[in-house]
Amino acid sequence: MRPSLTVVSLNTESGSRPGFHDSLNQLVTDFSPDVLMLQEVHQAYDIFVPETFMPADPGKRAYPMRLKLFNEMTQLLEFGYNAFYAPHLFGLHDIEESPHNVGYGQAVFVKRDTWTVSMYHTGMIFGKFNEFNQEKVGGKPSAKAALSLRLQNSNLSKQVVLTNVHGFWSRHGKIDLWNRYRQNKGINTHGLALCARGIKPYIMVSGDLNYRRDMKALEHLRRQPLFGADGGVILNRQDDWKIHSTRTAHYANREAEPDADYLIACRDLTEKVVHVKVRMDFPSDHAPLIVRFVF
Repeated sequence: MRPSLTVVSLNTESGSRPGFHDSLNQLVTDFSPDVLMLQEVHQAYDIFVPETFMPADPGKRAYPMRLKLFNEMTQLLEFGYNAFYAPHLFGLHDIEESPHNVGYGQAVFVKRDTWTVSMYHTGMIFGKFNEFNQEKVGGKPSAKAALSLRLQNSNLSKQVVLTNVHGFWSRHGKIDLWNRYRQNKGINTHGLALCARGIKPYIMVSGDLNYRRDMKALEHLRRQPLFGADGGVILNRQDDWKIHSTRTAHYANREAEPDADYLIACRDLTEKVVHVKVRMDFPSDHAPLIVRFVF
């Protein structure tokens, strides 16, 4: 039997909207992902952290953040998945520190019975750990971390490197900024750290990049050496899959900014794609992106 790999990428919006847990459980049931890659995930580091918290500066958030989301997801998936976490801030979100003992970053869950994690790597792709957004005073956006895993399957000669990222948010909006090019270089370096010398694995970067489809920074990322000489392929922008948006109806500016989330794969992995799907009814302002490969 040919090995397959199903990956789900989702910005959880901090798991704040009603029905999130039930919808995530249904997503796992429906697609049985081998890898679940989540962004905007809080992890509580002590028992006194409350389950929910509304920040003083909630931005456009209508609901409190779930400060134990990683802990809850680990418990929900404990019988079938191994959990990994990469915080970039010790606080609530990009612009507000927390009075509670919580991390904020990326989470990945890998199904135990299909793929083996031969190596994983966490690290900063932009800024230094725990640097909050300082654009109001002439500084940089907040720091961002990535989480990369190298997966192997006993029936596949090549390994697969998956990188889960969350691009920084800027007060200046989704426009081309010099710092976005620096972030792209950080993503490239981070992913290459799991590529053994002389052995080219299959590669995919996924997550909420906070890029518009027409930004030069997106093309710059696609052309990074990580993806090979011909550059990567943005899977959810291919005409074959007819994905017009990764924003749900919960996002007020959906018409002007239909994309924020991307799956970018190297060319040889692109050839293995069976389908790319979205779930537009999910309780987040980002839709889950689901991709399935058959090798």
